[in-house]
Amino acid sequence: MFAAAGSNYVENNVATYGLIEAIKIFEEVYPHREGTISWVHATDETIFRDDGMDFDINDYIIGEVDIKIHFNTGDLAGFEFVLTSYDDGNQEFNLIKNSNVQDHELPSDTLKPAIGDKYVILDILMPESYITAAETELQTKATTFINNNSDPRVNYLLTPDPKYFKDNAISLKVGDKVTVVDSDLGINKLVRIIRLTQSLYNLYKYMLEFSDQLEPQLIQVIISNQDEAERRIIISDVGDIYKARRNWRST
Repeated sequence: MFAAAGSNYVENNVATYGLIEAIKIFEEVYPHREGTISWVHATDETIFRDDGMDFDINDYIIGEVDIKIHFNTGDLAGFEFVLTSYDDGNQEFNLIKNSNVQDHELPSDTLKPAIGDKYVILDILMPESYITAAETELQTKATTFINNNSDPRVNYLLTPDPKYFKDNAISLKVGDKVTVVDSDLGINKLVRIIRLTQSLYNLYKYMLEFSDQLEPQLIQVIISNQDEAERRIIISDVGDIYKARRNWRST
């Protein structure tokens, strides 16, 4: 499946970095419909209905290929069953029982479809509207991906001006975001502090390390580690004060 309008590629920043080709597969994007069961037969666990079904499955059969129903939720989640018939008038599905599930036959009296269960239909052609929707989703995901990956992922090491920081009462911590501007390097972007060194003698003197690409989970770990390090420094400093007092009194 291609992106919308028949295009099979997207590009960005080619004029800046040249053409670098890569392939990205979005396996979760394909023409499909996740249905919801709205009614189940009282005595036959192989029959259910979906009142939201918006096309006739019988019009989209692929030759002699068996149509299958795959359950996403409910007691039958993860199981697939061959569809023996579909009545478009009642939007009614009729399944063939599967007797090859660990010597059990499903659906059964205890494990069966229920109202609200989610399912998808496999091994059929899909209506054009679903193909168009999938192409649009693919285009959106591809564009988002290339926008997030078309600039080099780099780290920056900077030493800010202590006087400027002091005059403007600037205090930083790991996780803060700042805008880095360097016309010579063509940099003007919002980046996050991933590591910093702060002078004990001049609290406005920093050595900063930035990254423009960082996963949220890693950010939390870095901030947590930084907070723990600061706590240890404070405890250590208190210990040093007590030690200094004891040494002074013993002399």
